[in-house]
Amino acid sequence: MLKKIFNGSKKIYKKLTLPEKEYRTWIAHQKGEAFESYVLNQLFPEEYFEILDMTHNFETNSKRYVKKSLKPDFLLKDKKTGKIFYVECKYRSKLYQDKFHWAKSNEQSNRYRTIEKEENIQTYIAMGLGGTPENPDNIYLMPLKEIKYNALFPSILKNWEITNKYDVFKIVNL
Repeated sequence: MLKKIFNGSKKIYKKLTLPEKEYRTWIAHQKGEAFESYVLNQLFPEEYFEILDMTHNFETNSKRYVKKSLKPDFLLKDKKTGKIFYVECKYRSKLYQDKFHWAKSNEQSNRYRTIEKEENIQTYIAMGLGGTPENPDNIYLMPLKEIKYNALFPSILKNWEITNKYDVFKIVNL
């Protein structure tokens, strides 16, 4: 309860002290961090997956940008199989133009493709849609190599929907 009150007062403080554009950026990063936490705890729990590395948060990067933050959000290891892989998290409250826009630009999506190729580490895009970042209505986990465009129709995403924890293992160990 106290956490909700603190977070609510933090939002009010930021709204009153930041210019509108900076406030919207801050809110977007708060949602992103909340979804990242959901992905780690629900899709890749500590019981089954080890965190090898993760990007820095908004607060750290706003003080002095950490270049490693250009990589996907998490570098994980499946404890059972030993497979190491990246996960990039993207949450959207709704579709835009009937599509899930997971990458802002070709530069961003190509950066992930380059990292995947140069490091020879498979990358997955975890996508949350609807609900809240802490509890999305739909969750998808798609291998980057299967993604051709920066925006995806729901009919494509349906093949990668996570409905239980076994779906994660099935997709990661394809």
